[in-house]
Amino acid sequence: MRNTTHWRILLIMAALATLAFTGCGEGSGVAPAGTGNVQGRIVNLDTLAGVAGITVTIAGRSAASVSPDGSFLVIGIAPGYQNITITPTASYELVGFVPPCNIIAGQTITLATIYVLPTGGGPPGPA
Repeated sequence: MRNTTHWRILLIMAALATLAFTGCGEGSGVAPAGTGNVQGRIVNLDTLAGVAGITVTIAGRSAASVSPDGSFLVIGIAPGYQNITITPTASYELVGFVPPCNIIAGQTITLATIYVLPTGGGPPGPA
């Protein structure tokens, strides 16, 4: 039980470091004139499986990660630094945060993997 907690903490720390240092990367692709797109993937930190149904909102535009692998695409976003809001379902909670991303007209930006964890129950007690 204790080793499981230790590994889970290490995975969460790695996920937070990935989000903090990679944020959003430059990408390429086709976007409506004068706007950009953002794509990414949301996964369960415990299983690394994609999570569908979570809402991603950027500058008032939303996309639900409806694909089974957790991938999403938000199109037609105004250029400039935009806040990214992740709204998990009641079954999941976001691990860490997603930093603002610089949207570039005519490009598709790919975010670092976004991690969530199932809700319900805290960490296991002492072994």
